[in-house]
Amino acid sequence: RLAQNKTLASEGASQYGVHFDATSTPNQYILFKGTDYASRATSSDEIYKLPKTVEISEIDLWGGTEVVFERVTGYTSTTDQFGKISLELKNDPSKTKTIYIESSSQVGLTSPSTLSDENRIKDSRHIHLDYSRQIVTSTESLTLTFDTVLTKEIPFADYLKNGHFFWEDEVDVEGEIQKLKIHTHRLNNPDTQFSIHRG
Repeated sequence: RLAQNKTLASEGASQYGVHFDATSTPNQYILFKGTDYASRATSSDEIYKLPKTVEISEIDLWGGTEVVFERVTGYTSTTDQFGKISLELKNDPSKTKTIYIESSSQVGLTSPSTLSDENRIKDSRHIHLDYSRQIVTSTESLTLTFDTVLTKEIPFADYLKNGHFFWEDEVDVEGEIQKLKIHTHRLNNPDTQFSIHRG
C-alpha cells in the first residue's frame, strides 16, 4: 500500500513498486522507486525483512517477482486480472496465507472472482472512441453517418475551445430526432479520445 500511495502522491515524479525476494535469509520485500526493479534507484530502496519463522512459498506476480503502480491511477502496470504471493510458517507449511493483488491495486486475502459483463445491460448512450491518427483541425471535419446515410459534417475548426473539440446539436436519424454531444477528452495528445453522449 505504501508503494501505491507514494506513486499516487507523485513523490519525486516517479513510480514505485514492491519486489519480493524469496532467496534471501530471512525472506524480504523491497519498496523501490522506478518503473521496474532492475532499473530502480537503489538509493531509495526500503527493505523489510520477514520474521525468521515465515517464508515466501510462492510468488505469482504476472510472471515476475514485483508489482509496480501507475502514476495517476495507482493501478498495477499489468492488465491481467490479479497476482498473488503466498507465505507459510517454516515449521508448519500447512499454515499458509495468500495475498492477492488485483490490477486495480486492491489487495486482500480472498481470491478475486473473475467478473463478466456478458449478462449486463449495456448503455450505448455514452461511449468513448479512441482515434490514433493526427487530426488537422484547421481543415478536417467530423462526419456523422447513420446506416450509410451521411447525416452531418462538423468542421473541427468551428468547435474548438481551449484545445478541445466540443459540439452539441440535434440530428435527424431516419426520421427520429437524436440529441448528440461530442467532445474530446484529449485531442492530438498524441492520439484523440472522443466522448459521445446520445440523449
